[in-house]
Amino acid sequence: MKQRPSSEMKSINEQKIKLLKLKNTLITIVLTCFFIPSCKSKSIEDKILGNWAIKSVKTVEGEIINVPEEEYYELCLDYTKQKRIFKVGNVSGNWVLDDSLLIFENIPESKTYIDSIFVLNDEFGNSSVILQSGNEKIATISSNGVQPETVTSTMKLILIENNEIHLFSNGDTYIYTKVKKH
Repeated sequence: MKQRPSSEMKSINEQKIKLLKLKNTLITIVLTCFFIPSCKSKSIEDKILGNWAIKSVKTVEGEIINVPEEEYYELCLDYTKQKRIFKVGNVSGNWVLDDSLLIFENIPESKTYIDSIFVLNDEFGNSSVILQSGNEKIATISSNGVQPETVTSTMKLILIENNEIHLFSNGDTYIYTKVKKH
C-alpha cells in the first residue's frame, strides 16, 4: 500500500478541521436563531397587531383619495388572553385572520325599532321568536334567551410592509399606516 507524504496528509487534515469548524458554526447559528425569538421572522398575525390610522383609499378606477380629517379613524388590532379584539371608534368585537382574509365580527350597539315578529317552530316542538326591522334580522328569542345578530365584515389583506397595511373590500383598497406609540 502506497503511503501519502506527510505534507499531503497534513493538508487533508487541515481541510477536514476547517470543514468541521464550518459545520459547527452553521449548527450554532441555526440553533441560536431557533431559540432566540429575535431571529425568527414574525408571523403575519404578529405584524398586523397594533393601531393603524386610515391614510388613503385607492378606488376601483385606480384613483387614490387621501382621507379627509373629518373621516379619519384608527383600527386597533389586539391579541390578549387568547382573544383577538378589534376597535374602531366606539365599535369593538372579535377578529380572525383566515389565510389572507381579515374577518371582523361584532354586536352593534343600537336602539332599533322592530316592525316584524315571526315565530318559528321546529319539528321537535321548539319555538323561537325572530325580531326584524325591515328585512334585517335584529335578534332571536329562544329558550337560550335573547341572541342579538352579529355583524360580520371581511377585508382581504393584500400588503403589509414596513409601517403600512393595505386591506381590500368592496372594490376599494384601504391604506393604513402604523400609529407610533408615544
